[in-house]
Amino acid sequence: PLTTGPILSVARSRVEELIGAAKFDEAKFDEAISLESLTARANQGAVVEDLPGVSVTLAAEVDRDAVVAENVGAVLPGRGTLASEYVVITAHHDGLGDGAVNSRRPDRYGEVHPGADANASGVAGLLVAARLVTAAYDRLGPGDDARSVIFLSFGASQRDFAGSTRYVERPPRPLRDHSLVINLDMIGTLGDNGRLEVGGLDSGVGLETLLRETLEARGQTFDTTPSLPAPWSDHDVFIAEQIPAVYFHTGLTDNYRSPDDTVDTLDLAGGARIARHAATLTVAAAMHSEPFDFSGPAGPARDDLASPGTLRVRVGIAPSAGGLGKGMRISQVFEDTSAAEAGLKRGDLLIEWDGKTITGVDDWQAILPEHTPGDEVTATVERGGKRVRVRLKLRGQ
Repeated sequence: PLTTGPILSVARSRVEELIGAAKFDEAKFDEAISLESLTARANQGAVVEDLPGVSVTLAAEVDRDAVVAENVGAVLPGRGTLASEYVVITAHHDGLGDGAVNSRRPDRYGEVHPGADANASGVAGLLVAARLVTAAYDRLGPGDDARSVIFLSFGASQRDFAGSTRYVERPPRPLRDHSLVINLDMIGTLGDNGRLEVGGLDSGVGLETLLRETLEARGQTFDTTPSLPAPWSDHDVFIAEQIPAVYFHTGLTDNYRSPDDTVDTLDLAGGARIARHAATLTVAAAMHSEPFDFSGPAGPARDDLASPGTLRVRVGIAPSAGGLGKGMRISQVFEDTSAAEAGLKRGDLLIEWDGKTITGVDDWQAILPEHTPGDEVTATVERGGKRVRVRLKLRGQ
């Protein structure tokens, strides 16, 4: 957790009442005393102003609710000299339920959020891959060496990765014997012209070469630049433990974390194809003679993983990895957000953000933590061969 005690917030109107009741020595101020003037004074440097004549009594209680995380797993025994090492293929099986937490549509709280893409698609892919990998192992010869495979479905991923965090805290097999993790999270919207994102290739030596050998041989194109900030899924928990991990993902849609994430919106054939790719990669990794030595990035510490909400603003766009170093392509613009209000559109290429050049997702993600709700920024995008400038007023998460 970020803190060991309660976090208290005070309404703006209440703060203004307290300031109005305070008996300031106005001689030390250059202008009328108000919340705005005190804020401007604080923004010039670290300063604490007393509120003379005002006292406030605060009372708080901390309730700690247990998070139940039911992980489900199975082990396929390996063969020969590699049998004591493990390749892990994972998905998470929890969703948002009635949308009380993390829903993008709080106005529809109480409606079932089916989670067909997020992440029933990943669980279905895991089950398909398990069947295919098991069949491939049945065909191995008596002299073949292959790592053992753990098929693992996590609970409570939506609750700060509680299931996967618990797994690495108390693994059934030593973490040092975990050679590679392959995570399936939202693989249901590939489509005829969709994009498959495969991330984490820089976390292990030889991973990118192996992936290209397996996927490109099957005619599958893919992007390798992350479109979402870490941590965003369970593989990040393993990377934080310096275990190589890759993930498969087909991007966010307008239905993400809403009651509209239903099975009829999915590309089932595309999801099955990704599951076959994951199975092929699992078998290839299991039989790979060399270890996938961890090569970074080290990833966030597990304490940071427990509190992923480091951003104070939500812009309302889903980035794509398709900018190729020339900007950040916007793959989705969500309704009723700062981005939608400013007129940003799907397909726009973001090239400048408040005067700073954007060459890709990493540039933009490095800037966002600097912002607070209410900030106004100017963004420049390329659209239809022309440059378009828009003004955004950022909202809170």
